Amino acid sequence: MGKGPAASGQRGLRHARLLLRILKAGSVRVGKACHDRYVELSDSFEYCYAVVDDGLEVDWPPLDTDRRDGTWNFGLSELTSRFAGEWHDRTRLEVVRETAGSDDVGQTPGTAAALLLEDVTRLASRTVQPHWQGVPGADAARVLEQVVTRVDPDLGFRLFLRVLIALWMPLTAERYARFEALGKRFGHGKYLVSEIDQFIRSDL
Repeated sequence: MGKGPAASGQRGLRHARLLLRILKAGSVRVGKACHDRYVELSDSFEYCYAVVDDGLEVDWPPLDTDRRDGTWNFGLSELTSRFAGEWHDRTRLEVVRETAGSDDVGQTPGTAAALLLEDVTRLASRTVQPHWQGVPGADAARVLEQVVTRVDPDLGFRLFLRVLIALWMPLTAERYARFEALGKRFGHGKYLVSEIDQFIRSDL
């Protein structure tokens, strides 16, 4: 019988998958903490998230749109990113549905849709004056300022990041660090702001 870390890891993998099968077969409802632990194990054993999630009954906490700690982008800023460019052949409705259904790993089902709805509701309930034909820089800046001051600073910041990406805006390391700090203050996940780290330049 094999010994050492590799053999121990294989036994752990077999035990974890066996327990998952038992839980799923018996329709045993587990808490979110237990679910998250299995997700961590799935990363360690390098098997896909679906091995854990498919068929597992989870006692999810209620939807909470005040939490902004998903790993990636979300809400209206995520929707705008999916419309960027002309490389996809999906309809607008398909893109909206995909965005609304893109819950992050470990999020209560429906979180992505709830966050998107909240962004759209906030924006629709306030008066802003976009000029989308061509979107001159001054107009874009004015609209973003209106979103920040009249709608929601968090949404304004996320849309601001989308503008930086669309413009391929070069950044100093110091400015990027300030954006990272803002993202942390808003409670964003680690990969939301890092989408713009590709634009950091040392010669500015």
